[in-house]
Amino acid sequence: MIKGKVRLDLCDALTGRVKERVEGNNTFTTAIDSLLNKCPCGADRGTLDGNKGVAESVLDLAHTALGGVLLFPDTVGNGLYEPLSNQPTAYSRYGGRDESDTKSGNWTNESIPIQNGFRFVHEWGPTYGNGTVKTVCLTNIYGGEAYGRKTSFTNKWRFDLPNLGIDIRPLGWYGDYLYYANITTGGFDKGALIRRIKRPLYELLINQATMLNTNAETVYTNGSTDEYVGSRIGLDSFGGKLFILYGANGSNKKLITVDLSTGTQSEQTLPGTSAVAKITTVGGYTFIVKRGNYLYFTKETRPSDSGVVTIIKINLTNTADIDEISISTATSRGDLRLMTDTNEINGAGFIIGTDDTVYETASNAQQIIGERYGVWQEVKSFESGLGGYADSFQINPYYMASKFVLEDAVTKTSDLTMKLVYEVTHS
Repeated sequence: MIKGKVRLDLCDALTGRVKERVEGNNTFTTAIDSLLNKCPCGADRGTLDGNKGVAESVLDLAHTALGGVLLFPDTVGNGLYEPLSNQPTAYSRYGGRDESDTKSGNWTNESIPIQNGFRFVHEWGPTYGNGTVKTVCLTNIYGGEAYGRKTSFTNKWRFDLPNLGIDIRPLGWYGDYLYYANITTGGFDKGALIRRIKRPLYELLINQATMLNTNAETVYTNGSTDEYVGSRIGLDSFGGKLFILYGANGSNKKLITVDLSTGTQSEQTLPGTSAVAKITTVGGYTFIVKRGNYLYFTKETRPSDSGVVTIIKINLTNTADIDEISISTATSRGDLRLMTDTNEINGAGFIIGTDDTVYETASNAQQIIGERYGVWQEVKSFESGLGGYADSFQINPYYMASKFVLEDAVTKTSDLTMKLVYEVTHS
């Protein structure tokens, strides 16, 4: 068991005299346990179901998995991640530092091993880390620099599930099953299949079948007429529903809903969707996301050369409630997926916040960024040589490994420096 003791000092920038000090003990989350023991499907263990793609070491936790710190202006929630609407006031990490980033602090040489643990010491000068501080969280070495600005970390960690024997586009997990479509890019055409294979996230079955398409079962077969060409599809992992959006160009689209618990299907017409194009080209955003009562999907057949894409948002309980979100950071081969821990929609080159604010991120062409399970995030790559894998998992580094909430928030200004001393020990 690990525990932490925190001291945060605000000091006069000229004299160095401590003007305000906050001390206390923090709580640790399940982030480290998830990191070390709970990669979905045992994908980080080649003896189970995975193939190691890229893997930086995390053994030296002080400099890797706990090598960064995030300072938030508000009290954070109960999960391992915050919605991007709660941006950190400041951060710091072991190793390199971007001095042009005014949020970035400095890991000092006072950071040293102590008995049964490690003392982390970070400092921010007068022009750095200014703003309100309410919560202090240890995070991954890359947590601060990645926060809200990057969605794919497969250049650091990636563990791949086996090739199913066919190229697929994963819809995600519901229950003990991975759901997928037998397509790679472009639309979901007539006669295309949605299948599922039993692959529990955190359990190895006694008679675990090999991860092959031949061991999967079909749960939906698309219609056989031309209007089904270029359909869009999605999985609601909360409600256990599949969605298939189809229809001719110039016509309002029809929505098929498949209830996975009963196998029954229903259909409705979505008014105001005649301008929605069928997905007929490589690189189309094929997926539908359901968030609350709303469906989100792209209007165009694919992003334009400039990266512009329009997201249609329609209320399923009141289809007259329809809106558009314009985004200029779409990738050429990304897609939409819901991250249910923060209820944000990830589009690889952008994230749509819970209030539909769009956060631009570093472009991640040829990536589908999926659900997070602890610190592990599903990611499907279509880059050369990687498209054959059924799915993959990466470590998403801006997790909160610990949380220390100040009784009263403090404010760092340009006439102050800030010093954080964070001692972590094994009991």
